[in-house]
Amino acid sequence: KGKLSTFKDKVKCDHCDKFFFFNKGILSFTKIDQFYEGKFGKQVKKKSLLENFYLKNSTFNIRFIHERFFKRFKASSPKVLDIGCGAGNPDLRLFPAEIVGVDLSLSSLNNAKETYDSVYQASINQLPFEDNSFDVVCSFDILGHIPKEEKGAVFSEIKRVLKPAGLTFHYIEVDA
Repeated sequence: KGKLSTFKDKVKCDHCDKFFFFNKGILSFTKIDQFYEGKFGKQVKKKSLLENFYLKNSTFNIRFIHERFFKRFKASSPKVLDIGCGAGNPDLRLFPAEIVGVDLSLSSLNNAKETYDSVYQASINQLPFEDNSFDVVCSFDILGHIPKEEKGAVFSEIKRVLKPAGLTFHYIEVDA
């Protein structure tokens, strides 16, 4: 949650004085969770959500939503955090943004680092970022997997790292 001081093969948090290490080139703030490891490590090679969205909506509606969302930011490149990013969402690359991904799975992050500007192995209920760090915090099909007793901590962390005028949006899977 504080500033990080970098050493040769590790970093130290100035807030808590803990050291964190790199694992296969990815800064790790948590232990590998074997349950998630390797399950979401590959990007799906099918029509993207955005391609499907384009097919289902008129050009006017798409342009309106895109402009309405991104014109909120004064910076030319907002900073976006994708929590539970898995292998990364290539659709986020369609927007002019600095994209950071967080996930528990190291194998997923190895793929996500090809798409995102930076990735970190961390729990989403203990995000390793300073307060007010991101313009946008998003997730895709992750919140439904968070146990009920941990949801409050996750939403508190989202609020903590989100800038005061920031946006948060989440796709949530549901059974119909």
